[in-house]
Amino acid sequence: MTSFADAVSPLQRIFFHAFPAVILSCSIGAAAPIKATVFAHYTTWFSLGESSDMHSWPPDELPGKLTYALPRYPLLNDEGSPAFGTNHGYGGYNAIAPANMKRHIAWAKQYGIDVFAFLWDSQSGRFTQGIDAFRTVNTDMPWIIFYDTLIRFGHLDVCVGSPFGSAHASCQYDLGMKVRDGDVVKSLGQVMVDDFKNMQKNGWIDDPHYFRVEGRPVIWIFLASSFSDQSATNPTARKWYDYLNDIRQWYWENYHTEVFLVGDIAGPGMPYSTTWDSYVTRFDATSGWSPYYPGCPRDPMCDCCRPRSLTDAVLPRIKSWADAVPQKKITRITGAQSATEFAPFIMPQFDDQWGKGSSKPRMIATSKEDFRYMAEKLGRDLLHGRNWIFLSTFNAWPEATTVEPVCNWKYKNCEPDYSNDRGYYGFDFLEVIRDVFGGR
Repeated sequence: MTSFADAVSPLQRIFFHAFPAVILSCSIGAAAPIKATVFAHYTTWFSLGESSDMHSWPPDELPGKLTYALPRYPLLNDEGSPAFGTNHGYGGYNAIAPANMKRHIAWAKQYGIDVFAFLWDSQSGRFTQGIDAFRTVNTDMPWIIFYDTLIRFGHLDVCVGSPFGSAHASCQYDLGMKVRDGDVVKSLGQVMVDDFKNMQKNGWIDDPHYFRVEGRPVIWIFLASSFSDQSATNPTARKWYDYLNDIRQWYWENYHTEVFLVGDIAGPGMPYSTTWDSYVTRFDATSGWSPYYPGCPRDPMCDCCRPRSLTDAVLPRIKSWADAVPQKKITRITGAQSATEFAPFIMPQFDDQWGKGSSKPRMIATSKEDFRYMAEKLGRDLLHGRNWIFLSTFNAWPEATTVEPVCNWKYKNCEPDYSNDRGYYGFDFLEVIRDVFGGR
């Protein structure tokens, strides 16, 4: 009788050994790949000791949580270790284990992901350990910091419980408000300034593999469009962007470094208008987190959105950002002006039901081509200037936005399976990134 290990041994041989070089080719009539610089948001959600939290899969076994299950089983697994048990025996891994991080790097480089945007939430947060672990094993993978304001400010009880999908509109971060950060009371904006100082003091910005553009370290800021202040009603209140200026000035005075800030400003539900210029002109580049939005076109068969129909719905809005942003100017710390950049953003799937209940909508791919359509229309066709593209995400498993290879260990199937809206994509999504954006 053939065992499961025997049945999947070819896949496991691919998994456990280095991948051969990929030779790209184009089908007749297909556009030649454009070599974009692909940034993939990267997290260390999986770790030991979380089997009772949202990381204890599989969600399709929990009544009232899900109608359809999106992939929650990574191909990478620590079978035989305590981490494997956190997924009820159906896959899982310790995200900060050296071998696992090395495997992520190998996959990323193989499939044309150029830079990891590493989620970070605070000096004392769990992701500090993840960054330090990554630096220990990393020998040649460029990376930047993804400053997660939602989690960071959430630690301070700011906007806790705000709906993620509408956070751009409903949760305003008044950077002048007073909060208690540890034993110190300070403004929310000063919390951010101090965090940016710690990035440098931790040695992260000076890491030889930290990604720079023209010598400037790049930092991505989540929900930058939600920054606000009280200057409209209080003439003495600081402007929200004064805190960004403090960050730039501190780096310049102490390290003779001019930071390159990417703001999460553009969104699928709001076309560009000149009212956003006060945000766009404060960042070196404008991007976004996800093209998904709660009111996206629904497929009645699954009460979910599809990457293709979503793309058609949001393309005019996101294109309005792509057309307008490069026409704006930012005044740099030196006094010189530079054109602002626009970096498109894509997300293959999305499912917020696991953490927030069955009433939350989802986006589920029906095929490899479904995600390819989004990658081409919202990604490749909107590339501009430096040809940067942000991918959400490499491995944020709780929201099913991953491109990291997946395997349905529960049903012993590591091949792509989109039937019944399972969304199991195997290596399909990585192949889309490679083929559409001219991977190595």
